[in-house]
Amino acid sequence: MRGALEDLAVEQVIAHASDEDLAVIEKATGAMGHATDPHVMVGLDIAFHDAVFAAAGHRRLVAAWEAIRCQVHLFPLTRIGRSTEGYLGGIPQEHHALAAALRARDLAALRLFAAHRRHAMDVLTSSPV
Repeated sequence: MRGALEDLAVEQVIAHASDEDLAVIEKATGAMGHATDPHVMVGLDIAFHDAVFAAAGHRRLVAAWEAIRCQVHLFPLTRIGRSTEGYLGGIPQEHHALAAALRARDLAALRLFAAHRRHAMDVLTSSPV
């Protein structure tokens, strides 16, 4: 469900987001570079995705995101509970690339967001319990 909603949000951002909306997304990625605590990074990660959905400018899409947001939030919390290896260093880089693709209004952002979700799932499922 997250993938379908996020794809719609990305398409809307590319087509309709204002420069101010994109600046909010970029500001969220900038804050990630200063995080030294994995729990803080999880909050910044979710804030980035909140900003993407807000920038989509679609009330019903935001409502759908808010309906699954708490479940999505559990995902990175579970990940850092299992392992924080590479998390603080990798997450900012991934999100900077996502924000840059949105800023460029490049439909390749869809592929990057999908890869971002896949990478997170791979890390979570390959971590020892």
